[in-house]
Amino acid sequence: MQSSLRYIDSQKAELFVTQVLVRNGLSESDARSVANGLVETSLRGVDTHGLRLLPLYVKELEGGRSNARPQFRFEATRASVVKMDADAALGIMAGFAGADKAVEVARKSGVGVVSVANSNHFGAAALYGLRIARQGFIGIALTHAAARVAPFGGRTQLFGTDPICFTAPRKDGHPFCLDMATSQISYSKVKHHRLRGETLEPGWAVDDHGEPTVEPDSVSALSPVGGYKGQGLSMMVQVLCALLADMPLDWELSHLDSGGFSEPRKISHFFMAIDFSAFTNVERFLSQMGILVDTVRDSAARAGGAVAVAGDIEERRKEERLRTGIPLSAAEFDSLLAVARKLEIEGMASAMLVK
Repeated sequence: MQSSLRYIDSQKAELFVTQVLVRNGLSESDARSVANGLVETSLRGVDTHGLRLLPLYVKELEGGRSNARPQFRFEATRASVVKMDADAALGIMAGFAGADKAVEVARKSGVGVVSVANSNHFGAAALYGLRIARQGFIGIALTHAAARVAPFGGRTQLFGTDPICFTAPRKDGHPFCLDMATSQISYSKVKHHRLRGETLEPGWAVDDHGEPTVEPDSVSALSPVGGYKGQGLSMMVQVLCALLADMPLDWELSHLDSGGFSEPRKISHFFMAIDFSAFTNVERFLSQMGILVDTVRDSAARAGGAVAVAGDIEERRKEERLRTGIPLSAAEFDSLLAVARKLEIEGMASAMLVK
């Protein structure tokens, strides 16, 4: 399958995505912000949540599900708590605004908590955790999602992949970044494997009888990560997202790729920024973070293996892809090309190719 991959230049991809979004109604600054989020995600190797989502986001804008010019509304209900109405914005726009508001509040009170209502799919949770950590704060970013995951021991789709991101700053400028779904994988990865003709790993999903399957076409539901533990974490995410924001539960949400893309999805997010200087000495904290990460990395590995911490693999992929380009399957590139043709900017899409 490797021979069918197309490699694209990240800077040209960002220009292309920005132009697509501007032509679909976003302001130049908002378009650049969303484009940066999608390209950054692809650079980090989270291909399921990167550039391949652009055609779906365009459909949301065209159909009216997503508002190209939202008016965010913020309500401070306590010194450290803010409620945000995203006005049906693209989720990445809402996510960046929510994360920034959490940091703004944390600068004043030590902790900032933001509950976001009336949003859409926000891509990779790491975008927001890293945004908080790069401003010098511990970050937490959560979102709930439409049901794709069966309860532990079940076969009915009840839970979303409901991701959790936790970040913490480090001296070297590369934050510790745990970004995990509460399912074994995202449903986008099932589609990704189907497009590339690849089978799934055992334990990732079940068929309509609740039995494990490795065939993408046989998937009825995803499996929760760690069995009952993943199920519990998913319920936690719903409490902090859906319940606090008074939004629908996972099984009440429409799917990203379903319907006529006209009805709001009413997705909610949760962001927290923590000023660790309110608890401990900054230099001491950063020093201990270095010791924590380095000790784990340097610990004894099994034969032929290596120990990594959360975020290491993504950082290495980013370095590699900045050199070689972002790989897309032929089908994924063709979907971008179709968007370009519709907007008569096919030349910009073709110019992204480096291989």
